[in-house]
Amino acid sequence: MITGSSNLSVTGLKNRLELNVILRDKPSYVEGKSVFDELWDTAVTIVDEEHIADFKEKVIKHIWFEKLYSPYAMFIRVLHEYFNIATDENILTPSNITDGTYSDLKYQTDAVQLALNSIKNHEGVIISDVVGLGKKHYRLYGCTEFTFTYHYYMPSSLETAMGGV
Repeated sequence: MITGSSNLSVTGLKNRLELNVILRDKPSYVEGKSVFDELWDTAVTIVDEEHIADFKEKVIKHIWFEKLYSPYAMFIRVLHEYFNIATDENILTPSNITDGTYSDLKYQTDAVQLALNSIKNHEGVIISDVVGLGKKHYRLYGCTEFTFTYHYYMPSSLETAMGGV
């Protein structure tokens, strides 16, 4: 008998004990079957023949089960999962911390949110982009909740033009 409860989700890998076993000898098989039968006999019915139409309408219709999505739909889903920016409504924005001197530009606040997500998920971030992203202001908005060292790397000509950082 082969039995198991493998669950390769985050919860299954971090928060629960998962067990798989191969029972080769007869006493182990008999004990395993006894446990299974007891669980089966006390199981709660989720759906039966009498309620199958209702189950299909309320559950199956709304999940991926036996659906084949178009390549385009799958591509869009991958893009959404990869590029989706989780937002935190409580981050400080440029206009908040400069009393309106700076504007809240969407691409800048998105970049700050991506940086915060990277810090939370990977304990660090590398910020580099075109002029105007607001890299020097990251330490002022959004990142104020973290304590870490900042390192700025730039061409010497830019450092001279900016009068040092």
